Amino acid sequence: MKNNFGHTLPYSDIHTHIGQFYDTKYDYHDIFKALKNNGVTETTFAYLTPLFTESKPAIEFYKAMTEETKEAVDFAKEIGLKVNPLYWIDPMVLFGGITLESILNDLDYKGLVVHPFLNDWNPADKKRADLLTKVFEFAKENNLRVYDEYIDDG
Repeated sequence: MKNNFGHTLPYSDIHTHIGQFYDTKYDYHDIFKALKNNGVTETTFAYLTPLFTESKPAIEFYKAMTEETKEAVDFAKEIGLKVNPLYWIDPMVLFGGITLESILNDLDYKGLVVHPFLNDWNPADKKRADLLTKVFEFAKENNLRVYDEYIDDG
């Protein structure tokens, strides 16, 4: 993207989240209606990771999250809001046997989200480092953007 002076601008990541965040449920109906009612015609969103609920094993959470994400995409179509779903990669889901290919087959994700600290993508851990390499290779092969969400609590 270029600005008015012809300079290339860095990509800006602006997206919202749906799902459970500790005791708060971010309901896609409310979020999407609010966006639509305020003139937004397109948005990108990701479902929150199971880190914030810890109520289900990662694989069960993945299945429930996929169903709710599909419902969110359908609801957005109903109200005329274009949405671009992102998949927030939880290494425990991938270690549990769900493949990146099956994730992409389950839903037409437009990108992948990686939280280096929240999901402990520790590069010193060979298993996690190898998995992260596979994530980036998969993203490149499938023309998916990878969103790196860095949170500094310090």
